[in-house]
Amino acid sequence: MQKIYLIRHAKAKNREKWTGDDRARPLRMRGRRQSLAMAAFFESIPLVSLRTSPARRCVQTLEPLAERSGLPLNVDESIMEGRPIELPEEPGEHVICAHGDNIPDLLDSLEIPFDQCQTGSIWILTRDENGFVLDAEYTRPA
Repeated sequence: MQKIYLIRHAKAKNREKWTGDDRARPLRMRGRRQSLAMAAFFESIPLVSLRTSPARRCVQTLEPLAERSGLPLNVDESIMEGRPIELPEEPGEHVICAHGDNIPDLLDSLEIPFDQCQTGSIWILTRDENGFVLDAEYTRPA
């Protein structure tokens, strides 16, 4: 059995107003509060891995969780915005922090109906040993 927690990064600074490299766009104060709430959400869950897009907003979203859990934060270029997300094969409970384009693309490819994927939200996918999705649950942002 496997659980995948797909986190859309917490609330970041406005893309249209940000003048620097988009990869360096940080979280807003609200996003920092969301990241702390996420760390608390996962406190009693026995996670085995934390994987994030290299975008600063994604890394910042998972930093409190990495600190609290003691797990290393694996920065993965392959899940940067505009790139497909590959799910882990190992059993256990995994966190992946990505973007508002590749999470919906993954849900579509898995034929999971959805109507939202807000910043700071979590999609929880439960998969069997063959990778078949048994359940998909959406958790609104904090």
